[in-house]
Amino acid sequence: MKKTTFLGIFILFFTVSSAKFLFFKDDESKTTLRVGVASNSNSEIFNFIKNNFKDEEFELEIVHYSDYIQANIDLLEDVIDVNYSQNKDFLNLYNTEHNTNIVSYGDIYFERMGIYSKKYSSIKEFKNIVIAIPNIESDKVRALKLLETTGLIRLNDEYQILENPRNIRLLEISPKYLLRVMEQADAIIAKENEIFQRDDDSLENSLYLEEYNEKYINVLAGKYKSKKKKQIKRLYQLLKSSEVKHMIGKKYKRIII
Repeated sequence: MKKTTFLGIFILFFTVSSAKFLFFKDDESKTTLRVGVASNSNSEIFNFIKNNFKDEEFELEIVHYSDYIQANIDLLEDVIDVNYSQNKDFLNLYNTEHNTNIVSYGDIYFERMGIYSKKYSSIKEFKNIVIAIPNIESDKVRALKLLETTGLIRLNDEYQILENPRNIRLLEISPKYLLRVMEQADAIIAKENEIFQRDDDSLENSLYLEEYNEKYINVLAGKYKSKKKKQIKRLYQLLKSSEVKHMIGKKYKRIII
């Protein structure tokens, strides 16, 4: 009788201990994937994935950046595992200038750049004004091309201004300060998702909006020899899933395409 009781207790203890071990083992098997983002809209996309795909083998941790370069530095130093704060053109320029080998795990979405103003209702009114543009080379060239498309300026092959009939003056500043100079500058050129996250009805609509350009499509970037390559590839699949596309189309409409 005592032997039977002892055996029963042992089996019960072993069963509970095994279940406990399996529970913690399953919990600990979740890999943390740290993702760098540069805007609230990007953060919302990854939070959507985090909240709607809980059965994945990784847990997302979202890290916010206002500096594209710092995001790449942190990526290379393993502070983050993957970076979603830059477009294809910026990544290519960064690799060339810094002799690095950050790779794209795939094209994601295109975030449009537009011209915004609190003082003017049309670019036809632009004359002898100051326009603030981003000072990062890739975004700066993109802004200049946008101005040329409107007919306000004409550029040469090196993106220098050849013709400026409306006497447009450009103020080059860090992208993170663009929205802060709206009172000083007559207009700004910024990505529309950055405008979208601002509670200001006067900036709801752009005066001129950039057309789709594959060169500036956002990419999911990571280290070539990342230890979490499998998880990053899976994250890419989730970003391109029908659920995420539906969420973006419903909330951001023309802003992210």
